[in-house]
Amino acid sequence: MVKNTGFEDLQSVAPGILQDIRYATDNNFTHSKIYDCPRCLLRPEVATALSKAQAALQKQGLGLKVFDCYRPGPYQQRLWDKVPDPN
Repeated sequence: MVKNTGFEDLQSVAPGILQDIRYATDNNFTHSKIYDCPRCLLRPEVATALSKAQAALQKQGLGLKVFDCYRPGPYQQRLWDKVPDPN
């Protein structure tokens, strides 16, 4: 558990899940970095479910890859500011 947040870092729960957190780079639809770091934070029950799914997939030679996880409000605002809704 990430201290005082109520969230789990997916890397610590399921290190075998590939992570490509695109909003921590400019390789996304905004073409700019939105997140300060490429951490994948999730509710504990979500992290546990993904860990179980990853374990089942690995038995078949497959696995998961995540591109985004929990997005705090200020980062959502950054996205809205980059690509405002014209309507």
